[in-house]
Amino acid sequence: DKQHFPFTTVVTNNTPALFEEALRSTAAAAYTGSMILIGSWNEWTEGSYLEPDEEFGYGRLEAIQRVFGPRRRDCQPSA
Repeated sequence: DKQHFPFTTVVTNNTPALFEEALRSTAAAAYTGSMILIGSWNEWTEGSYLEPDEEFGYGRLEAIQRVFGPRRRDCQPSA
């Protein structure tokens, strides 16, 4: 919506640790047949990106790997 640009929502405090926490909170849904879409590779100006940076390196990508990499017992739905 060009009417609101450049005054759009900006993500702040987007650390790999908080990102991983958000991923873990949705992991159960992913393992019950739902799909999770992570939709930003390099949205630098909005503060929402996965691309490695100087401050956190590969932290966000590593968080995805920890949560959704090889199926881990702590991410599977409870019986």
